[in-house]
Amino acid sequence: MELYQYVNVTPDTENLPVETNLDFGSAINIGLSSGVMIQILYSRYGDIFVRGYAYWEIPKWKPWVPIVTATPPQEYDLPLAEGMSAVNPCTYRKNQFSEVSVGGSASGPIEAGTAIATLPSGFRPTKTVERPAVYSVSGIWAAGTIVVTADGIVRAYGQASATSVAFAVDFVTADY
Repeated sequence: MELYQYVNVTPDTENLPVETNLDFGSAINIGLSSGVMIQILYSRYGDIFVRGYAYWEIPKWKPWVPIVTATPPQEYDLPLAEGMSAVNPCTYRKNQFSEVSVGGSASGPIEAGTAIATLPSGFRPTKTVERPAVYSVSGIWAAGTIVVTADGIVRAYGQASATSVAFAVDFVTADY
């Protein structure tokens, strides 16, 4: 193993991290000797992984660890259910830690269990998530909840005959 020398890596290179979509990249070994070092892998898509090596360890190579870069998540318009409309922007986003944020204010005929929206695959919780929400009933705000199920359906559970709901929900998804 050479120190301080870049090597090209391809999908055929052995022991690549399974978490990356790598078709081309570079790796470099950095250390004091060939017996103790770290290896840094950079894909052409900007994925960065690091792992350690020590000749006395079993296994000698530690598992690859992704290095997360700080880029703002892209925000999308929440696909509202038929009959619902946005009072204030209804949006969703997922950051690099797979934390999903969903929120906004929507109006329409709302009864207990009314579907407000459906999140696309990759933005859904692994299990049902329930968070507080506020509902407007005849111009008066009342408490309730918003429930997001593992199939991505966002449902309202508030006051009967509500006309709008304001909500904010955060959770971690298993889809990286």
